[in-house]
Amino acid sequence: MDKYALKYPNKRILSTSITLFLGLSLLLIFIVSNLSDRWHQDQVIETTGQYIAFQYNLSNLLESGSTLLTGYEAYLKVNGTLADSQTDAYLSHLTEKEMHYIRNIGIIKDTTIIYNFPLEGNEASLGVDLATIDGQAEKVLMVK
Repeated sequence: MDKYALKYPNKRILSTSITLFLGLSLLLIFIVSNLSDRWHQDQVIETTGQYIAFQYNLSNLLESGSTLLTGYEAYLKVNGTLADSQTDAYLSHLTEKEMHYIRNIGIIKDTTIIYNFPLEGNEASLGVDLATIDGQAEKVLMVK
């Protein structure tokens, strides 16, 4: 042993303790940093999965809505004009699974709403000429 260690034994214990403490502190910092990185990666993976699921569901919803409206349009073309009870029954059956995504389906003649499904809550829309409403006229005429 060196003469310094024999003369000051407490200082050697102190320096060993400080070195050990610093080593353990660095190890702890390393572990916490790795856990934090892993947590961040897990969050990114989870968010990415949620986005992919959302995108898939939105795509299916849009496709489903388009299919419903195409089916309804074909039904109208084949049958000509329908009695309200037939139209209501057809649309009710067509939208029974998807109605929580569709607020209403309307039929417009020229630029005026002549039919709305469901009628409940949409009564005031019947007879409204969309070409006379600011902000809608341009879009309605463009679609027409």
